Amino acid sequence: MTAMIEINLFREHARVVRSVDVAGVAWPVHKLQAIAVAGVVGLISLLALTPELTAWLSGVALVTTWLVARHLPGNAATAPASNPPGIS
Repeated sequence: MTAMIEINLFREHARVVRSVDVAGVAWPVHKLQAIAVAGVVGLISLLALTPELTAWLSGVALVTTWLVARHLPGNAATAPASNPPGIS
């Protein structure tokens, strides 16, 4: 199959992701926020619910926070300038 769009494998402007160094490794802030929310939900729900429900609730809180936080302004991916409109 032939591609009609030239693909540039080297992006000139990399996406800037806010990160925090944890033990020498750069972690995106939205992932740390998701882990913190899941921990808080887990601790609070463990006091009132069964361990099974606590696991489900903390897992749902983690995934929901991760997906929502990565789409907030400053975290969302943007298409490079070399791509034509409509392709990302």
